Amino acid sequence: MKTYILLFIALIFANSGFAQLVVKPSTPVTGYSQPHWNVDSDLNDNYMVVTFGNQNPSTSAGGSGTYMTIFDNLGSPLVQNIQVLNIGQTVSRVKISADNYIYVLGLQYNSPNNRLVLKKYNLSGTMVGQTIVDKYDPSNYFDLAITENNHVLVSLFDGDKLKIKSYKNSLADNGEIGVDNVTHLHLPTNKLRAHSMDYKDGYILIGYSRGVDASNLAKIKKYKYNAATPAISPVVENHSFYGGFKRVSLGENNSHQVALRKNGDIFYVNAISGVKRISGNNTYTVSTRRLVKVNVDANDQLLISWTDNSKAYARLFDANNSHVRLYTEDGNINGSWAPAFNNCQFIIAGDKSNQATDFHTYRKPHYQVFNCSECEIGSESTAAAEFRYPNQMLELNSMYGPIEVAELCLVDDLLVDGSASCSEDAYFVGLSEFDLMNWTDINVLHSGWVSNGQAPNDIDITDFLPQGYQLRPNKVYKFRLAVGPNWDAVDIFFKVACCQREIIGVDDDVIGIALDSIRGKADVNPIETEELEVDIFPNPAKDYVTFDFSKEEILNNVAVNISNFSGKEVFNARSKEEQLKVDITEWEKGIYICEITLNGKKSIKRIVKE
Repeated sequence: MKTYILLFIALIFANSGFAQLVVKPSTPVTGYSQPHWNVDSDLNDNYMVVTFGNQNPSTSAGGSGTYMTIFDNLGSPLVQNIQVLNIGQTVSRVKISADNYIYVLGLQYNSPNNRLVLKKYNLSGTMVGQTIVDKYDPSNYFDLAITENNHVLVSLFDGDKLKIKSYKNSLADNGEIGVDNVTHLHLPTNKLRAHSMDYKDGYILIGYSRGVDASNLAKIKKYKYNAATPAISPVVENHSFYGGFKRVSLGENNSHQVALRKNGDIFYVNAISGVKRISGNNTYTVSTRRLVKVNVDANDQLLISWTDNSKAYARLFDANNSHVRLYTEDGNINGSWAPAFNNCQFIIAGDKSNQATDFHTYRKPHYQVFNCSECEIGSESTAAAEFRYPNQMLELNSMYGPIEVAELCLVDDLLVDGSASCSEDAYFVGLSEFDLMNWTDINVLHSGWVSNGQAPNDIDITDFLPQGYQLRPNKVYKFRLAVGPNWDAVDIFFKVACCQREIIGVDDDVIGIALDSIRGKADVNPIETEELEVDIFPNPAKDYVTFDFSKEEILNNVAVNISNFSGKEVFNARSKEEQLKVDITEWEKGIYICEITLNGKKSIKRIVKE
């Protein structure tokens, strides 16, 4: 059995460390091994905390317990390996309140049954209170939040009832909010009744579904929290979408699937189509990644985190939704992970378990702490690069397992953003055809220093092609960016495709021109359309797409005409049913324009065929 060395990465200040403010590894936080599904983390301005399971000895049912380690904000451990629950293999939740108390939520075996318990600890690791939240085993369906007045909120399912229980900071019962009833129906157990909760400045946000399916209606509710009488907390916003929230009982828990900004923006993870932002009456696509977690800090910055087979990643957006940079963890977290985000500092905790495919190897948890500030003066040279306009991310096999390769559209500017590199006085570019399976350059197209300045955000790949060379869609290319004076390099990989760049936000005037072409009426003004209550899912799609008209009160001969972006009609139909399912298997990849006529109104929608 492999043994993995635990790393804890703490903050660093000026004149030392690396870009992205990731610092040197420290000694292991614990020598315990854990199953891959029990880890959580949190931090505030002063402290960090991580909970982790210990499944050894394997003969002990559920392992020897769930443990906790507390750190100061510099990463120095204050107390280590405190047993907080006597079951090690089930999900736990941990939060730090503004007054520096730590709350742990999880399953505790109390003969003859498990109990969902909430415990309170001080910074010395001494338990100062506890309460039984539920007498039944809720099968890991729970989440935890802390309010600004240090009330503790626990969301859980009791039978088919989703509720939010409120506790005062003394852990005295403070009442509950009945959210909804969510039935099982026929879905498999590990996809039933997923939910996630967030709290921000007097508001509770909760998202939930009975599982993941393109036809599943998931719901999001926002409550104005009434601290005196939680039961009368009013619902101030109601949203719904098709797809659902992912909930896997072992590999990943369903925490951090919704997040709330102080300005009212709502983020959620649609398990079918990716990360969405609701702002007012509009919904925007933030990312097409589906197995991710979202966090918002006190400055309204957004963090999206995920893992692949090699490491953990985090992408930061500022309060104006502009991308700041991509962070990468050192390569010790590739299974379950738990992010926490506070005032531009964030921590990712997790384990080495190959995307939850390794269920039996015991391993130690890993941690890495980041700061989203700019590069520190005097820090070491660090290269960072990403493609500005990737069409999609592909997962291709390589000598070292699956690896991400960006697909770039030849109609786009082929640009690399190197501006997140730090402390460099020159940058170097390498470009080559690359063999992933043998992990070697096939044909070096360019290799050399480019400038005595810093790496910009618009490095054009085509500037480094030999005269007469054409990028070929069937090849994989490696782009290397290096910086100095102390050499540091990063490699990113790409393929090119003859594609129309995506698009869910094609401008209305472009749509109008396309519609004119479709109708053969380029000499008249585009039609004016009225928005209909029509949902299309999944979108983008590969095989089938469903039109849902159920939000319209009257269904009277719905007409659907679909054409490709060149104006050729590919589908037309009339229906009196609430849903119309269309087979798009044989369609070419690209954008399709849907003209829908219903109840005397017309609406224009777009479909993307992947």
